[in-house]
Amino acid sequence: KIGIPDNAWYVTLHVRQGKGNELFNSNPFTYIKAIKEIIRRGGYVFRVGDKSMTPLPKIDGLIDYPFTEQKSFYMDLYLVSRCLFVLGCNSGFSDFAEAFCVPVLQTNMTAPANSARFPYSNNIFMFQHILENTTDRKLELHHIFDSGLITTNDPFHFAELGYRTLANSPEDILEATKEMFHLVK
Repeated sequence: KIGIPDNAWYVTLHVRQGKGNELFNSNPFTYIKAIKEIIRRGGYVFRVGDKSMTPLPKIDGLIDYPFTEQKSFYMDLYLVSRCLFVLGCNSGFSDFAEAFCVPVLQTNMTAPANSARFPYSNNIFMFQHILENTTDRKLELHHIFDSGLITTNDPFHFAELGYRTLANSPEDILEATKEMFHLVK
C-alpha cells in the first residue's frame, strides 16, 4: 500500500526527538545525507516514530512512516524485523532490532558502556564527541574509556566533570552508514 516493490530492501530509521533527557535527542535533518546514500544504493528508508516528530522533506525512496495511515505498533515491529539494518540514535527503538537479530548503526551515543547492550558483531556504535569546556578540545577515545566518562549519559554530569557533548555531524553519520554497508551487504 505504501508503493514499494515486494522485493525491495530498506533501512529503518529512528531519530529520537522526545521529552526529558535532551542529550538523547538528535536532529533528524543530520540524517538526510545518510538517507540519500541508502536510496542511491537502491534501498528505501522507513523513518519510524510518532506524529510528534518533525516531518522530513519529501525525498523519493524515503517513507516518513509516522505520517502514513499504515502506522501501527505491529507494523513498527514488522518493519524492524525485515530491514537490512536500523539506523538510529540513543533511543529504545534500537532494542527492537536486537530481538530480531537485526544489525544496528547507532549514532550519537553518549555512554560507551551502553554499547554492551548489543552483543552482535555486525553493529556499529558512533559516540558523540566529548569536548573539554575550557579548551574546546575533543577527547580521544582512550581518555573516555580511562575516565569516569564511560558510563556518563547525563548532561549535568558531563558539566560537573567539565565536559560537554557535540552531536555527530551529517558527514559523520554518512560515513558510518557507508561503513555499515561493508558489514551487511
